[in-house]
Amino acid sequence: MNSQSITMDRVDQYIAHCRTLGYKLQGRRAMLRRFVAFLSRRAPDSPITTALALEWATESKLDTPINQARKLTAVRAFARYCAVDDPRTEIPPENLLGKTRRRPSPYIYSSEEIHSLLNAAWHLRPPDALRPQTYAVLLGLLACTGIRIGEAIRLRLDDVRWNDPALVIRDSKRLRERLVPLHDSTVNTLQAYVQRRSIYVQDASCDRFFINDNGGPLCHGQILRVFRRLRSTVGIGGTGRGQPRIHDLRHTFACRRVLQWQQDGIPLDKAIASLSTYLGHVAPTDTYWYLTGMRELLQACGERFERYAESQMKGGQA
Repeated sequence: MNSQSITMDRVDQYIAHCRTLGYKLQGRRAMLRRFVAFLSRRAPDSPITTALALEWATESKLDTPINQARKLTAVRAFARYCAVDDPRTEIPPENLLGKTRRRPSPYIYSSEEIHSLLNAAWHLRPPDALRPQTYAVLLGLLACTGIRIGEAIRLRLDDVRWNDPALVIRDSKRLRERLVPLHDSTVNTLQAYVQRRSIYVQDASCDRFFINDNGGPLCHGQILRVFRRLRSTVGIGGTGRGQPRIHDLRHTFACRRVLQWQQDGIPLDKAIASLSTYLGHVAPTDTYWYLTGMRELLQACGERFERYAESQMKGGQA
């Protein structure tokens, strides 16, 4: 067995090992196989080195800087795995090409903007099809639960618990499964959609909760195109890059939940842990990614600090 096949085997072993730990690593296997093919051409007898990893990550002039950084980060993790058996392996320094995750400024939707989006969805064409209700209910569910768009697309009919209202979120990040409680108004909306679904598409070819008018599963790309059209229709955002995203509904949910807790005087240190569990995060630091300095939240924090400062001053004077 030559060095290339051994290394290819190592890629498969590495991916299998990571998946037993709950990591999906979508696309990582193909990426590392391309790196291995590069090694076999460039230096077939060499272990992984920082110079070779850097050369491979930056060889394509069409790659964006963030994609180059992601490629190098993938090799870095793979190198750490290989170094256990081959001490000659070099592990590239962290963030050598910059960070792989650069946070875009989230757009926090107002209640009026969300209502406008849902109303526009109800008026999608054709009016006598399932499509308008599908997109209205889908966007409404994203807004009121904060679940990811991928989680909503993968929902199946039996993932909705009607007696003890909740969504069963399966196959999420790191293969974690969780329950998302539902408000009665949300349950009523979902029940109405199921009834309409059974009338309009009686021979559905899949058991996904949200389906297209042909009875098949919704396509992620098509949802994004419809959302952009709805956003343009109601006049949210301008032109060019950095437009409000459908994922910003999740940011909006997290921020408004923290704002409500702040206004209710609930200690946020414990509440954030609950929000992390609800959103399917491993740690509160993942939840902080979704929080941003919206005006109402900063105002509530400022007012709370003023009350605290006044109480401290009175206590000191006493």
